[in-house]
Amino acid sequence: MNLEINNLVLPVNEEKPFGEYLKFHPKLIKLKDMRKANLESIFLDEGIWTKKNVLAPNWQASIEFCEEILKENSKDLLVCAYYAEAQAKVNGFQGLDIALKLMLYFCLNNWEDIFPPLENDNLELRLAPFHWLEVNLPLSIRCIPFQSDKEAVVILDWEKYDNFLKENMSDNISHKNEFRTILELESEEYIVDLHERLKSIVYSLEKLEDFIIELAEKCNEKTSFDALISLCTDISNFIESFINDKQEPTISTQEYTEQKFQTYADLKQDDFNNSFERSQSDIRIDQNIDSIEDAYALIEKANLYLLKHNSHSPSPFLIRRALEWQKKSLYEVFMELFATTSKPSEIFTLLGLSKTDK
Repeated sequence: MNLEINNLVLPVNEEKPFGEYLKFHPKLIKLKDMRKANLESIFLDEGIWTKKNVLAPNWQASIEFCEEILKENSKDLLVCAYYAEAQAKVNGFQGLDIALKLMLYFCLNNWEDIFPPLENDNLELRLAPFHWLEVNLPLSIRCIPFQSDKEAVVILDWEKYDNFLKENMSDNISHKNEFRTILELESEEYIVDLHERLKSIVYSLEKLEDFIIELAEKCNEKTSFDALISLCTDISNFIESFINDKQEPTISTQEYTEQKFQTYADLKQDDFNNSFERSQSDIRIDQNIDSIEDAYALIEKANLYLLKHNSHSPSPFLIRRALEWQKKSLYEVFMELFATTSKPSEIFTLLGLSKTDK
């Protein structure tokens, strides 16, 4: 797997650095046909109704063809969307992470020049690749195996895990433990990297959502990555709880936690370790607070403890989300929330606001 995306962002040529719009280009038609063939080969391989001579899915060929188009023909977001799906099919969360980073790079650096073109009278063109991902990516993500061995006898993915819990609500704990036992077979380094990839995917999706919100509003459409973000966050939290529940963390886990929280409160290492080891009664909130930064640092510090010792509660994750909002205006927060619901009462309930908060 080629993890380098540098060659995919290089100019197509000197005359047209971003290439051309591929709306009816033979290569784009071929790419769509390749995807259709891959999907058909998945759904037509069972029982007596199997079509003869149906080839196995070749998503790797789709990856290579997407890369060819991006290098030789066009910096096109729809091609990036197909690339993301194919990478998820072949290389799992690692591949999806790379593909979304590529898409985000184009949006952040070349928004006015990439394709589909940004036309004020037809913004739906630019919104279309995001909508395509919103519709097609969730199932691919839910079916990504958690194991490093994709040929394992028992394959664990979020689709199986989520459905199994829904069907066996009375015995959730034992079934969760069964799935965790499967993860125990993986190296800690692999699990830590898996979690980091998921966090990176969530970050890219959230940044891409910023572009979607404005487009969708102007197009009067409801396209949003909110469900994708929620899905990947749920998977990330599951892996995080697995890491936190390991009774004897090794050096690699400690390195993971150092990296995970280094941007939160910029604590010294001793303070960081102590925040996890001391009991909840030892956390003091009566220390001097002389600035907004001090207040947020104290909240972050307390939340580190909650994330470690109360990871099954939604509260620490909601606090973490709130801390991410600290540099946003209330207007920006509401715009983000209105992307998922247009009912003010639901948003006020979510934020815990009432008439007494005037």
